[in-house]
Amino acid sequence: MEKSFIFHVLNRGNARQMVFKQPEDYEYFCRLLRRYMNQYNFKIYHWVLIPNHFHLEIELNNNKMLSKIMAGITRAYVHYHHRKYNSSGYLWQGRFKSQPIQKSNYLINCGRYIERNPLRAGLVKLPWNYKWSSCKFYALGYKDELTDLNPYLSQISSGHSANAQDPEYQKWIMEADNLEFRGAKEKMIGDKEFSKSIMKQGSRYLTWRQGRKTK
Repeated sequence: MEKSFIFHVLNRGNARQMVFKQPEDYEYFCRLLRRYMNQYNFKIYHWVLIPNHFHLEIELNNNKMLSKIMAGITRAYVHYHHRKYNSSGYLWQGRFKSQPIQKSNYLINCGRYIERNPLRAGLVKLPWNYKWSSCKFYALGYKDELTDLNPYLSQISSGHSANAQDPEYQKWIMEADNLEFRGAKEKMIGDKEFSKSIMKQGSRYLTWRQGRKTK
């Protein structure tokens, strides 16, 4: 049984509109993430901000807080965006989407899917050259204030500490990503045992031990 929850979280601009237009927009969203990380004590293992959407892989001990955290972050960014660009109306494409992610190989494969987004979008030829991503943390040893070291990276290269350039991680991130993460549908990513241990109540994912099964 998972002792904590890891989620792949994403949202897009309404009608795929750009939500990050200038460097200060990305910087403001990163500051929001840091503020909420400090307030709610969750970890981000992999992340990327693309002009019209974002992806996060986060771990938190209380999965019931996910909606509150993401609603706070996205609402705060909407207020910032409307003030700066004198805009109005819906900025995001509805409510954020989330997938519970099993640890071990599922955790690192989801991270690879996230960090390859700039490559798939044609923004860069090498994903670690994209500024607004955790890839540079792992591939180049570039320190940032968002990324926590993925505890399962020893499967890729032994002794990984994100303190220096890592050719093994660079090689691995350039390999084709796992197709099961494409589309980022609201489903669980893990083996059968993991899937059986999770139930969905409304918009929240819970372990069966956190509530009674329906008779």
